[in-house]
Parts: sequence; C-alpha cells; structure tokens
Amino acid sequence: MKLKITEGICRVCGIRFMRTTRRRKLCGLSCRRIFSNNRAIEWYNANKERKQEYDKKYAPSRRKENREASKRWREAHPGRKNHDTALRRNAKRKRVPAWADLCKIKEIYENCPDGYHVDHIIPLRGKLVSGLHVPENLQYLTVEDNLKKANHYSWGE
Repeated sequence: MKLKITEGICRVCGIRFMRTTRRRKLCGLSCRRIFSNNRAIEWYNANKERKQEYDKKYAPSRRKENREASKRWREAHPGRKNHDTALRRNAKRKRVPAWADLCKIKEIYENCPDGYHVDHIIPLRGKLVSGLHVPENLQYLTVEDNLKKANHYSWGE
C-alpha cells in the first residue's frame, strides 16, 4: 500500500510539516505535549468549581488507598526508591556552598517544632530557579502547607 504524503500546518507552532494522514494536525512530540497540556488547562478553567467539588467529595476517601498503593510500589521497587533518594541527597549536597553555615543549618533542623517541616523557600530543584541549601533559604512550614507548596516558588512572596 502506497502512503499519500501531504503537507500540514502545525496548530501549535504554525510550521509546515509533511504528514501521512489528514488527521495529524501537530508537527511533533513537543507540540503534542503543549497542545495536550493547553487542552487540560482549558478544561480545568472551564470546570474549576466542578473539579473542586469532586476533589472535596472523593479525595479524602482515596487518600488512604493512595498512600497504601504508594507504599506497595516503594516496597516492590526498592532500587528506584533508593535511586530517587540518592538523587535528592546529591542535589542537596551540590547546593551547599563553601560559605554555608552548616552548624546553623543543623540547628534549624534540630529545632523544628512538632507538626512542621523544614522547607526550602526556593526549591533545590525548581523548574525556573534552583535555590541553595543555606540557612537564609530555610523556613518552617506546617506539614499541610509544605505538601501543598511541593516543589514550587512564587515570585513576590
């Protein structure tokens, strides 16, 4: 069977590309990812209240089973868990400058109140910016706030 090759214009970046089917509207993998992500954002913005109601209703009931599934996965894949832990440890080690006050960092961790985590204000491995493991970049956050913040940094806060 002979393939018919036609020219198409990518919906995301606008460049011309060669395609073998009329259905293909995007030039490559990166544009497919962008297109998919944009559609997900559009859906979320159009259905924000509906999604929040759904999460309020079902998220607490799934929290326990998600934790158990995560624990089972870690136990089934100890090598991967060790690898991820080593990467995090190495990233932290790389972000400790020579001038950092290690005694003060240790003191911050030792004096962390119960129910709080020591958090990096600017994440060690952020998407846009990466912080240092220094006392000035550490803060105490409640467990819930730290888990919500995850690996994000908001400018101007």
